[in-house]
Amino acid sequence: MSRTLLATGYFTWDAVERRSDRYGSVRLNDDKDKDVLLDPALDVLEGKQGRLVAEVLVPVRSPHMGDLARGFKPSTPDKGEIVVLGEGSLFIEHRGRAIHERAAYERQDDKMLQALEQAFGRMAGNNVRISRSGRADERAEPAPEVYDVVGLKPDDGRERDWLDPRTFYRLHLSKINLYFEEL
Repeated sequence: MSRTLLATGYFTWDAVERRSDRYGSVRLNDDKDKDVLLDPALDVLEGKQGRLVAEVLVPVRSPHMGDLARGFKPSTPDKGEIVVLGEGSLFIEHRGRAIHERAAYERQDDKMLQALEQAFGRMAGNNVRISRSGRADERAEPAPEVYDVVGLKPDDGRERDWLDPRTFYRLHLSKINLYFEEL
């Protein structure tokens, strides 16, 4: 079994992962809250079977409320703790650098935001835009941010919990080494 360091940074994820219950990909930030971009050379690992593993370097007590609908609450990891996020086929998405095909969970999230925009627009009597941050206003969306996500697609075809969602709330904002272990 080989182990490859994908990146080092502070653990987070896109809100759509929670809203869709997919919990399938994660991203890392640096010390200045900027996204850690993955080395494109790592793309050769895409499609390989394995597991995502986090090694906790700096544990952080998460201020996140958790996923209340599913009963997941944050917990604080220990320094040096090894956390297995899940197993499956590795995927890496370089967002904002090139157009990527929107996945089903992203299209569902788009529909939800469009429905909210229509409802608020009818109430306000004008065109309202709702940003991915949840702010409703009439301003244009900013230029897309550039970031990378990494995840695992399970082999059993499930649409939810591609990774273990409890690990998201255990690792949230902690500084980690993120590894891919090929099986």
